[in-house]
Amino acid sequence: MTARVWDLSQRDSRAMVLEHPSRIRSMALSADGKRLVTGSYDKTARVFDLGADDPRSSPMMLTGHDGIILGMALTADGKRLATGSVDNTVRIWNLEAEKPGDSVIVFRGHKHWVTALALSADGKRLVSGSRDKTARVWLLETASLLAAGHRVAGRKLSNDERAMYQLGSSLKEQRIGQESTSAVD
Repeated sequence: MTARVWDLSQRDSRAMVLEHPSRIRSMALSADGKRLVTGSYDKTARVFDLGADDPRSSPMMLTGHDGIILGMALTADGKRLATGSVDNTVRIWNLEAEKPGDSVIVFRGHKHWVTALALSADGKRLVSGSRDKTARVWLLETASLLAAGHRVAGRKLSNDERAMYQLGSSLKEQRIGQESTSAVD
């Protein structure tokens, strides 16, 4: 129900305690260390501004998932957040928007809980992993599903596989909604 943040540059620093009303299941820290996001059993994500005078005073609350938030990832610039849930969806939040919930993009397609998320360094691609034993690669700018693979998690990829998953032009982009199992809101 709390997240503790330490300033590792200080030898005797005390942890800052950030409250989330329910148990925290996932967290993400922006690359610049200015934002911490917690995902919880209460189906919400809370965004704490660690650069504020008092980060505890008014965290941004993100609502919309119909289940526990199991995974999350922030873009390198900290402006967008991806969350995955037991509701089988991935949500993309624009943290720069006045009301991030009004501009959320929802990716559908997984048949089971979304448990893991990873963003490319340039913030253009998102990979979601699920208990349905699939990994899906999404293009954020076009809200499209690029690729879906089965049972590739849990082992190290070979060099050939790594090259294949670099998502070059050889893979055909598929617009979400053209496949019955994938849709975007």
